[in-house]
Amino acid sequence: MKTILLLCCLIAYLGYAMSQSPVSLKMDCKQSLSTVDCSFEFKNDDDEDYYLLKRNTPLEGLRSPFVAVSIDGVPLLYKGYLFYCTPPKKHDFVLLEAGESVTATVQINDIFAFASDGTYNIKYNRPLQILSKENMELESASGEIKSARKIEVDASVFVQLENTNLLSRPVNKESEEEGDQVYIESCSSVATYVGGSSSTRKATTKAHKKLCSKYLRARRKVGNNATYRLWFGAYTNKHARKVKSVLKKSRDRIARNSVKYNFRGSECDSDTYAYTCYQCDTVWLCAIYVSDPTLCRTSGTSKEGTLAHEWTHVGADTEDYAYGVTDSQALARNEPDKAVDNAESFEFYYCRA
Repeated sequence: MKTILLLCCLIAYLGYAMSQSPVSLKMDCKQSLSTVDCSFEFKNDDDEDYYLLKRNTPLEGLRSPFVAVSIDGVPLLYKGYLFYCTPPKKHDFVLLEAGESVTATVQINDIFAFASDGTYNIKYNRPLQILSKENMELESASGEIKSARKIEVDASVFVQLENTNLLSRPVNKESEEEGDQVYIESCSSVATYVGGSSSTRKATTKAHKKLCSKYLRARRKVGNNATYRLWFGAYTNKHARKVKSVLKKSRDRIARNSVKYNFRGSECDSDTYAYTCYQCDTVWLCAIYVSDPTLCRTSGTSKEGTLAHEWTHVGADTEDYAYGVTDSQALARNEPDKAVDNAESFEFYYCRA
């Protein structure tokens, strides 16, 4: 009896310990004359040092929809960029020593349009990802961080906004630059190119020509098969309908519509393939994209795959929950609800279906 009691106590203790997050988040938002300023504090409450991933947090600035904003239960559209990046490396993390905290303040009116006065709910909606200092040293040597632990956080604030007509608005993300046009018969659409070499434009046109027919081919392949389960998780009719819908909407977005490919994106860096925004006509393409092979392959990235990835954002409002093969497959196994809304998962499925 005593042994059973001890085992029960041990299980209860382990469950409690597992539920405690070593890193906590506090947030606060307030209105100034022309901005809505939100501050975030990430604190290591543990006695062990941890690395915190900066991506999908305000620690990297306004590069992701790390908060959701609503008024009277109606969500506001995120008007920032959506970045397609390489899997995270050590430099994408910040070290939080035991008891240490790091803060960031951002103006979220740059990524959300507050059109009316009222009470807004601003909720943090991305998990934190952490890695112990010891594991970081082991994994960073291989160049790929695979075992970062996800921590769900519950942080939100209500803020009363007045005179919202005085708030500055998100800047139009569309590219206004003039470019050269190419008619793409397979999609009955016109692609405009800004910047980029002749060879890169030619390769991009070749990749784009594949999209309309291959989105539909990938849609026809949706079913309870190994390829589907690998990228989207356990098969359900509901999830299959979602996958088919994303593929169709992505295809419909580029068919018989004008698109723009801009190779002069000011937000490009060494870790970014491309970026776009919801309801955009433009995809900005970066140096990693340029160096990739043109057509889909069964391992690695490609120009065609990147374009397939980006147009799911524009056509079907997909998210960036995970990057790379390892994290995308883990998302399918553990969080299929997110996998069927993850742009990278669609890229891998599209190229392998």
